[in-house]
Amino acid sequence: MTNRREFIKNGIFLATAGSFLPNFLVRTALAEEKLSSNDRRFPILVVLQMTGGNDGLNTVIPYRDDRYYQLRPTLGVQRSSALSLTDDVGVHPAMAGMKDLYQAGNLAVIQNVGYPNPNRSHFRSMEIWHTAAPDHIERTGWIGRYNDKYLRSLKKPLAAVNIGQEQPLSLVGNGAAIPSIGSPAQYRLMEPSSDPMEPPAKSHSMVDFIEETAVNAYQSSLDLQKALKSYQSSVSYPQGPLGAGLKLVAQMIASDLGTRIYYLSFGSFDTHRNQDGQHANLLKSMSDALVAFSQDMKQMARWNDVLVMTFSEFGRRVAENGSRGTDHGTAAPMFVTGGKVRPGIYGGIPDLGDLDNGDLKYRIDFRSVYSTILRNWMQSDPRQILGQDFSTLQFI
Repeated sequence: MTNRREFIKNGIFLATAGSFLPNFLVRTALAEEKLSSNDRRFPILVVLQMTGGNDGLNTVIPYRDDRYYQLRPTLGVQRSSALSLTDDVGVHPAMAGMKDLYQAGNLAVIQNVGYPNPNRSHFRSMEIWHTAAPDHIERTGWIGRYNDKYLRSLKKPLAAVNIGQEQPLSLVGNGAAIPSIGSPAQYRLMEPSSDPMEPPAKSHSMVDFIEETAVNAYQSSLDLQKALKSYQSSVSYPQGPLGAGLKLVAQMIASDLGTRIYYLSFGSFDTHRNQDGQHANLLKSMSDALVAFSQDMKQMARWNDVLVMTFSEFGRRVAENGSRGTDHGTAAPMFVTGGKVRPGIYGGIPDLGDLDNGDLKYRIDFRSVYSTILRNWMQSDPRQILGQDFSTLQFI
């Protein structure tokens, strides 16, 4: 028998063009009480997944360490090209916008992030980051659990959203499905013209779950269409899926839909061969899109309400391979940006003289980053989401 977790996993979302809702659900959706427009100053989290395993050493470059160039004789980014953040590190030359965010005091770089006994499988490592459970198999995601505990009671269909076609495990919880918005113009539900249907008997929780998901899908489709019509901005976003995704986030924030969490995926950063051009293009796309988004938020006077966090499932090996690329590694940097960020380099500089079988040793558990955001930004108890205490960092 299908359960609610399989319902979510299989992508049976009702928020697609051409789907139909029974009239009793339409009436229920329209009757949902909306939050007051005075509730607009809540904290907003934007999570950006850098899919594929980003090469952290060529993103945040330890250009004063000669061992970096010895281990990467063809891929190493020269100090003269890197964009300096400190005397010890700089970012890739394609990331001029993110250097500007750093200099403006709006970017934190969290170095050497990982977890014990790292896994180099894309699937398993991403699962670990999504569930925040490195030592066991967990079927719900950390954001999904936060949604169940803190957001579901708000009765806002778009309290958390995924910008994309496929819902990530991190958004899976035990409550109604978090909407996935692939094509905003097609994200709608059509009311049937036939006679109203009677509600099914609520014989078990699965029926309740499907009803709640359907109601949320219909109401969120109405809200989103209003957002698309009302948004106006002079900011020009870069071409590509990430620029379009962050522009949609800005549209939704401008329209006061009550969304607390936005999730986007971008990639692929799986650069096993001929890394130079592909990696540079990806980093430029990310940097330019984040700068445009920050400009948009500042124009709306919402930059202080927004926190953007990036992550990737793992970093790359320290030494380049024989195909002018890098293979799956372990620890890597994360970026956090927003108007309330405390800028700086957290976690130190990667120690290329103290490796674990050719890989970086992690210094910051990624759950400490989550814990910091949950406690200091989302104003919640991290133990209820992560299951235990983790140290708090100072980037917020």
